[in-house]
Amino acid sequence: MTSKQTFDASLYNISVRKGNFDGDITFEATVKELPDVAEYAATHEEAYLLADVVVPRV
Repeated sequence: MTSKQTFDASLYNISVRKGNFDGDITFEATVKELPDVAEYAATHEEAYLLADVVVPRV
């Protein structure tokens, strides 16, 4: 993207699921296009927002 283009959030797929991770029931957010990204939080919204922060911006 050039500096005049805006960020298109539809280019990235963020998935959130609830599960037992390391003995804790919590939410995990992953970004399909960034396989090394996994964020964990107590709520669905918080996990989503944490993952959204690491998605590249212009």
